Amino acid sequence: MLEALAAALRPHLQRSEPLRRLAGAVGRWLIAESAEAAPPPAAGPSASTMQAPPVPAVPPPLSVRPTVVIQPARTGPLAVVPLRVGDSAPVSVPVRGPAADVSRAVESAERPDRPDTPRPPPPDLPLIQTRARLKAASCRVFIERRAATGDPLREPALIARVAEMIAEAKAMPGCFLWVFFREKPQPTDEALGAIAECYDALADAAEVVADLIEESDRSVPLAEGFRLLAEASSALRVALEKTWLTSPDSDQDQAHMWLRTETDYRGIFVPRHMRLDDPADPAAAADLRGRIAALLGEQKKRHSASREVTRLLGQARYHARMIAEKPPEDAAHDWKRLTVAISALAAAGTPPEDHRVADAVGMIRGREPSDPDPLLRRALVPPAPEAAPEPEGEREWSDRVAEVRAMLTGRRIVVIGGEVRPDSVSRIEEAFGLAACDWVRLAEHGSGRAMAAPIAHHDTALVLVLTKLTGHLHAEEAREYARAAGKPLVILKAGYNPEQIAQAVLEQAALSLIRAP
Repeated sequence: MLEALAAALRPHLQRSEPLRRLAGAVGRWLIAESAEAAPPPAAGPSASTMQAPPVPAVPPPLSVRPTVVIQPARTGPLAVVPLRVGDSAPVSVPVRGPAADVSRAVESAERPDRPDTPRPPPPDLPLIQTRARLKAASCRVFIERRAATGDPLREPALIARVAEMIAEAKAMPGCFLWVFFREKPQPTDEALGAIAECYDALADAAEVVADLIEESDRSVPLAEGFRLLAEASSALRVALEKTWLTSPDSDQDQAHMWLRTETDYRGIFVPRHMRLDDPADPAAAADLRGRIAALLGEQKKRHSASREVTRLLGQARYHARMIAEKPPEDAAHDWKRLTVAISALAAAGTPPEDHRVADAVGMIRGREPSDPDPLLRRALVPPAPEAAPEPEGEREWSDRVAEVRAMLTGRRIVVIGGEVRPDSVSRIEEAFGLAACDWVRLAEHGSGRAMAAPIAHHDTALVLVLTKLTGHLHAEEAREYARAAGKPLVILKAGYNPEQIAQAVLEQAALSLIRAP
């Protein structure tokens, strides 16, 4: 029975370092407990003058032997060491034995990572894309090969194609074309067709996400790409349940694990298809590929527009330099070309006031041709001087600010939306006499859990949501948290200076604040 158990566990132990550590820890614990349960020694020399009986050298039935044998001790555990297996929560493990062994166990538990088990490199999205494409093609070739069995005209070419694909897979790391494995029965043609479509969807999603991941400032399309990759990975996992495979497909599994790591690191929340109990439908793979293609098309348009803006800025910079270097009577052509570039930039969404345009024409700012285009004139206007700082002392606020101040003095408010602006926080706190203005920073399209605690704080009197700077999901989450905590919520549709805040509060939450204790 032990040999059969060892044969069943050995492949899993070979693949998983955390499982090997757990097996070793359990084995050492069993040995120590067995020795602890032994009857006390017979009357004779004092137990304190005798060495503890050696642990019998019983070879473990598994392929991995424990490297440290804990000597039994009758005085109870000498230390309790946290043991973490994979991503699970740590469990407390009693360690008995000589002080040197206990010291080594404690030191090992305190190290964040064992030096002999380095973290594996992150999955390669382009490689996942390539392997998934090949696996999709292999499923379709197998369907043709099965249909052409015995056909002397079609079968030889398909056999040669199978051999080529197997050779191509062997040249790539971790690529196994399971559909060509002769020892196992393969699914129906319909099931294989669905699996091929799911492999293609995974490849499409990996392609668009690999492209989007380079643009960390574009969190909206990246979040959409993550959602599509989650759906593609889940659909493939469900489709492969109809095959003989007993282990996860490497590309599906690696894509899922990579996605879990990236969404956690970037604070991007993917609401669907990240759990086993929320599977995607493989039958919808064609529709999924259409949505991925649409996102990829939008990404290509953004790249094209970005390249065009870069080209036009370079053109504007070149002609501005020519104007600066030439005599005024020789610069007519460059003025004309500069006007064309500025107009094209405005049409592409880069107005003349954009700082990049200002940098490009800065060397000729203040000059103008004889009949300047309005857009060119705007680009050449010198920047306005910085406003003088406001004098120290209390600002003058309107009566409505004073009215709201009477409701909020000494209390806290929570602001949801946009980036935290320390100068605005100070101005709001001063205007309303607040104990604190807690401006919650949220990752766009990430989880809104960070706002829960500030909203529920016992001193929080009001929640402000800046709709222009807040995603729809975050606004709804803030509303739910405020409702659960019994705190009034005010929507700011315009700006967030104290006058606008006071107006919105009086319109939306005055009664709630008056009634609040």
